[in-house]
Parts: sequence; C-alpha cells; structure tokens
Amino acid sequence: MRLMTIRTDRVISSAEFLEFADLQLDSLDEGMIAVAAEHLQALANNKNFLLDKVNDGLLQLGARSVLSASAATMILGRCRTKGWFIRANLWPPVPHTDSPTERGVFSYEGVHDHNFSFLTANYMGPGYETEVWLNRSACREGHEVGDQVQLEYQGRFVLAPFTQMYYQHGTDVHLQLSPSELSVSLNLMFNDPEVRLRPQHSFDVRRSCVTDRP
Repeated sequence: MRLMTIRTDRVISSAEFLEFADLQLDSLDEGMIAVAAEHLQALANNKNFLLDKVNDGLLQLGARSVLSASAATMILGRCRTKGWFIRANLWPPVPHTDSPTERGVFSYEGVHDHNFSFLTANYMGPGYETEVWLNRSACREGHEVGDQVQLEYQGRFVLAPFTQMYYQHGTDVHLQLSPSELSVSLNLMFNDPEVRLRPQHSFDVRRSCVTDRP
C-alpha cells in the first residue's frame, strides 16, 4: 500500500476529474499515481458536489431509479474510454458491541485483499483506520482456501484529511477499522476486466493462511 499526503487548494468537478482520467491517466506507474492523487485531492476539496449529486438523485428518484448506491457506497461517475469509475464510501462509527452483520456491511470485519486496484482519498471526517499487510506470496492465479501465505505487516494507518492510499490488487491486504466519527472517502476504482476475473481472498493473519475466496 502506498501512503501519500497531498495538500492543494485546487478545486475541480467530478466531470473534470473523469476527463483527466480519460485523457491523461493511461498507466498506473508510480509517477502517474502521484498525478492522479493530486487530481483526486482537488475533487475531494469540492465540498458541494457530493451533496448536489445525492440531492439530484433524490429529486429524480420518483421518476426512475437513478441512484447507483447501497448503504455504504455511491457511484459518482465513469470514464468514457476506460472501465474506471469514481465512488464515495460512507464509514460510520460502529462499536464492537453492535451487530456483527452491521460491521460486516461496512467492511469492518475480516482481513482481505482486492481483485482491483484503487486510489482513495479522505472527503469528510477523521477517516477510518486500517491495518495493512503485504502478501509476499501473491500470484496471478490466486490462492486456494487453506493455502499458506507470506504476509508481511506494514502497520496501522489513518485515512486522515489530505491523506491518500493506493492499494495494489492481489498484493495489498488490509483490515478496516471503524472511525471515531462519520467519515466519507472518495475512490478511483481501476476496474480492469482481466484482473476482476482473478479471485479475492480472506485471510487469517495469525495462521498466515487463506480462509475464503468471497
């Protein structure tokens, strides 16, 4: 996982961000991820667009289903020429004493990897905490349930304001922890069809093994 601090006063719209991704973001190398992070922070600085998006969707909801959303996620726009999209994630504080089902809905339960790469920025609130491991034994074909893996602990991090994280599919493994206050993140999702066909995994970090392929 790559952790970045991005500070800029620039403000852009979601349309401007998607145009940048369509026209300029062709590779996911280290340099371009840093450029993408600068643009994503400029979008995160726009404190009106998300509320406007929700209000517009609610106004039209009576006519047709226009909100691409769940309890935790809302799709905010898609690239024209790539399979990438941007979304907002809601991270409410959910105490350990609350329902395990509710904690599971918001991904506060279970150590897992992803079959997609993504860049995420803090949009609102203090941000969630996450513990991160590097899967040194990651492979293109994935792992079977019960396989032993080499997980190297990277530390605990907070998606604080002006902080961004880039997660690499397959190799970055993490556990998300409930924030102290309601938080919202913005994600640029690198939705590669070939990568999405690969398995996702759940892990037991104490036994260093795969427990599921959800």
